[in-house]
Amino acid sequence: MKLFLIVTLFFVCVTRSLFGCNGDPRLFIMLDIDNTVMDRIVPGNTLLEKTLEQEGYTVQHLTFTTYKAVSPKFYHLYQDPQQDIFATKLKILAVDIDAIVVEEISVIRPAIKTFIEGLMALNNHTIATYILVCSRNDNTRNQHLIDHLDLIINGKPFKSAVEFVPREAFRVEITVEGEPNVPAKSAVALREHYKGIHGPITANDYVVLVDQLPDNRFIVQDVTRDLNLPITGFEATAHGATERMRDAAELDAGLVTIRRFVKAHLIVEKPAA
Repeated sequence: MKLFLIVTLFFVCVTRSLFGCNGDPRLFIMLDIDNTVMDRIVPGNTLLEKTLEQEGYTVQHLTFTTYKAVSPKFYHLYQDPQQDIFATKLKILAVDIDAIVVEEISVIRPAIKTFIEGLMALNNHTIATYILVCSRNDNTRNQHLIDHLDLIINGKPFKSAVEFVPREAFRVEITVEGEPNVPAKSAVALREHYKGIHGPITANDYVVLVDQLPDNRFIVQDVTRDLNLPITGFEATAHGATERMRDAAELDAGLVTIRRFVKAHLIVEKPAA
């Protein structure tokens, strides 16, 4: 009986340690991908594509298939650019009654590599940090993009540094200034629905949204735990040297804001003896 209790306590301790239930807070970054990590350019604009490549941007042609049974909403949206702003930057390769094959040309934001590596560095001295890609767009397309994006983080592919979270886990609709059904993202919903590899996100953990959403479209659970970091969206058409320098400076400032936010509350939680 004593041995059984010892073994049980051992597994409880291990589980708590793995899933962040031992009182040590963790940091979860809700990272949007469109206009945050990358931008899409209109297919056929070969002059812009060549210009970007000559200036050192990473430009990729990516092809994915969305199935009607899995993503009926996006199956239809991709065929109607008037209903989906992103559809104007997509090339439809094939359509049948079950699936649609789409090509997009993705351009990676130059400053995003340093920004993500800076977030990952928080693991070394500050707090366990995990990056969750949280996009309201098509789950199938987002997973494909993550798996194939030519972005190296700390010597490893982008997909090794992040975890994809389906839109159902964080997307909500709210009423803003009398307008109903406005899409928003929710740290509350994420804590409730996240079923990923890092275990449940607890009330003790921090959640930071990196996106273009205003504060009223990010639903927080606790203002001392959740932070909205709205950043300027990346546009591949604005590719001059001045824009690149300004963008890098903004992401550097955003990284400082996240560090200060977390450290300030960690100090409050753990006062000096």
